[in-house]
Amino acid sequence: RLASKDKAQGDHNGEKGDEDEDDDDDEEQAKGFYKILSIVEHLLEIEPTLSKTLAASNDNELPKSLLRRIRRIADTPVASSSSSISELDVYCSEILEILSQNDGPEPDHTVRSFLASEKSRGLETLLLFVARFTRDDPQSKMEEEMVENCFDTLCALLLTTEGKKRFIE
Repeated sequence: RLASKDKAQGDHNGEKGDEDEDDDDDEEQAKGFYKILSIVEHLLEIEPTLSKTLAASNDNELPKSLLRRIRRIADTPVASSSSSISELDVYCSEILEILSQNDGPEPDHTVRSFLASEKSRGLETLLLFVARFTRDDPQSKMEEEMVENCFDTLCALLLTTEGKKRFIE
């Protein structure tokens, strides 16, 4: 056991092992992403009409990234999901909710139409996540907030014609 620990930490003159470096990189990326989301949230507070611009830029990269975080949890087994939800996951669901609610009435090229599209699997992801809590209540405040955010996003999604069609399918 001690030998495997030495291998993981690296034995090269005090250098970190690959696993430790990956963990540090992941943690740094999470901190950076959190700060970016904070900036996005503040921009949307100042100018809510930026939702459409922010969401559509770079081929919907912002909503895709937010949805990936939610999908990661929706795809994990229910027993381990509570412990796998982080503050960043909750923040992603919150920003996605804000984007979908500030979207405006235009039916094309909005966050809601992107999430309702078959390509994004947004509707399915949100439904899968919320469905986890049909029998059991959320076990933590973070879980509860994330469920509320995803449910509110689903409600906004169902305001679109495409969202209604995909929901019925």
